[in-house]
Amino acid sequence: MSTEEAEKVQVIVAGGVAREGLQEMVLPAEEAAAKRLADFVSDAAVDRMIADAQDAGISLLDGPGGLIGQLTARVIERALGAEMDDHLGGLSKTQFEEIEANRRTEGIEERA
Repeated sequence: MSTEEAEKVQVIVAGGVAREGLQEMVLPAEEAAAKRLADFVSDAAVDRMIADAQDAGISLLDGPGGLIGQLTARVIERALGAEMDDHLGGLSKTQFEEIEANRRTEGIEERA
């Protein structure tokens, strides 16, 4: 989809949101995140992914093995990883597990 087409879609969606009175449901932060995503993922990058998928015989839309399913899974995995990092105070899962293992080991040594 070209930038011009994407802008037309945004205008259509914004018109529908306004017409239905749903402006309060579309948060500015979500709009900003959507724009950042569109800026980072160029049409050329999407075209390359589609071409690579077709060359590899991967379906574009067909279930979890299709390109869309794989991209969705990657985005969800990355988002969950970021949420876990935030939840763990910026520690990676491995770092957190090492701290927990050390804590358990120290507790055993103190009791002995």
